[in-house]
Amino acid sequence: MAALAPSLTPVVFQLAAGLEQYEMDLRDLLACAGRKPADPKRYARVVQELARIQKLSGALPQLAADTVEVVMRHVELVGLLFASPMRYAAWRQRKEILALQLRLGEVIASMRTKCLRLLAREEGVTPAV
Repeated sequence: MAALAPSLTPVVFQLAAGLEQYEMDLRDLLACAGRKPADPKRYARVVQELARIQKLSGALPQLAADTVEVVMRHVELVGLLFASPMRYAAWRQRKEILALQLRLGEVIASMRTKCLRLLAREEGVTPAV
């Protein structure tokens, strides 16, 4: 990855934090899936954080492919959840859902690692990630 413009350092930091928050909010939303009707407030937090991630990553073309994949996996997973919450609950342990959740987690982790590497380069530190 190329050197980061100093003006983008806060963007990268906010993106890394946003990815962490998105992951926590999504985990919270999925944990409640199927036990009760979908909570609009939980869903709104997830969508708001995803929109923030998209906006911030727009300034970082090197993360474009990762951002697109996060959005695609999000749509697949949340689409299944809202298409049939009870079916989602029943399928929660199925390989397809677990694989989708795993893939989304991997892409988020990859983006976060790339953010940390960009920040480390700006500080002149060799990242341990």
